[in-house]
Amino acid sequence: MKNKIKALDFNELAEVEFKKGINALKLYDHENSISHLKKSVRFLKNTHNTDKYVKMLNVLGLVYTLENKNKEALDCYLESLATAEVMRSSDLKAISYSNIASCYQKMGIHEKSLDYFREAKKAYANAAKLNKRILKCGIS
Repeated sequence: MKNKIKALDFNELAEVEFKKGINALKLYDHENSISHLKKSVRFLKNTHNTDKYVKMLNVLGLVYTLENKNKEALDCYLESLATAEVMRSSDLKAISYSNIASCYQKMGIHEKSLDYFREAKKAYANAAKLNKRILKCGIS
């Protein structure tokens, strides 16, 4: 019993590592930021908190981008997109598509970048429609 870590504990550990990663980022210590954010992602992967997992992958990807580690950033973004698609989350898909597009643009792969920006635009439009329906249901 002592050695078992509950899902709630993984969420708490992920949050601690996230805060450490953000603090390192504020100090322009990107390497330590990446290290802590990677730990946070690993902890979140052991939970059912897929929403937070996708967001954390995108944050980690952004820090990789600051370090010009575009392949690592792209890997994070592609995993976040795959998870967001399984979740059927238009807003998270839009964020992931946008980050992938920006990454490809930074890598000089402009045609692929445009394709992902187009997909991001569609996903943002779908998210907006969904949010309007939710608001209408809440008002009625």
